[in-house]
Amino acid sequence: MSGDRQRQHAVTGLRERHKTRTRTALRDAALELYLSRGFDATTVEDVAVAVDVSPRTFFRYFATKSEVVVAPYVELFDQWEAVVSAAPAGRPLIDVLRDASHLVTDAYEHDSEFWDRHHHAVTTDPDLGPVMLQTQAHLQQRATTTLAHRLRLDPGGDLRPRILAAAAMAATGSAVAQWYAGGQQGDRGRLIDAAYGQITPAAKLLDTPCPAPSANHE
Repeated sequence: MSGDRQRQHAVTGLRERHKTRTRTALRDAALELYLSRGFDATTVEDVAVAVDVSPRTFFRYFATKSEVVVAPYVELFDQWEAVVSAAPAGRPLIDVLRDASHLVTDAYEHDSEFWDRHHHAVTTDPDLGPVMLQTQAHLQQRATTTLAHRLRLDPGGDLRPRILAAAAMAATGSAVAQWYAGGQQGDRGRLIDAAYGQITPAAKLLDTPCPAPSANHE
């Protein structure tokens, strides 16, 4: 590599690292303000001031103040989608989905402080809860499309991709929720594995006749 190209490469790398640092600083500052003041009471200007940048700089990285919370979740799903799409032929689908869902564990191990605060914000702030629900619904539709394409099924006439997408997201979400409800004890990855291990037994309940109502519900 010539000297000019090496310098250009170094400059490009420096620029990208600066962008990453700025984006992370904005993300962390916004989340801190959402937790302390509330999402609705926090403005883009507040976040920008906390990082000592202009609101215009904020909008270079995030289209809205809610995107600060949504974007990391969407980026994690992008990786999930890539894993499912690139899985080798012949691998059982439930193993593919389990592997993809472990991205949640990997992300948490990489930045546990952020994800703990993220979880606290979206589960306690009444204005952020609906934002995340809307995002999850959108991503579930994307998951449906991804699974339909991978399985060569028509999601317009075949409900199975949609059901599988919902089951995969529910298994992961249930495992993470249980982990937090249990005081963040134990191995998150093992809880995800256990959740996937329950998908088939749970599905078999659909063929089980309902027992008689218990006395306290009569």
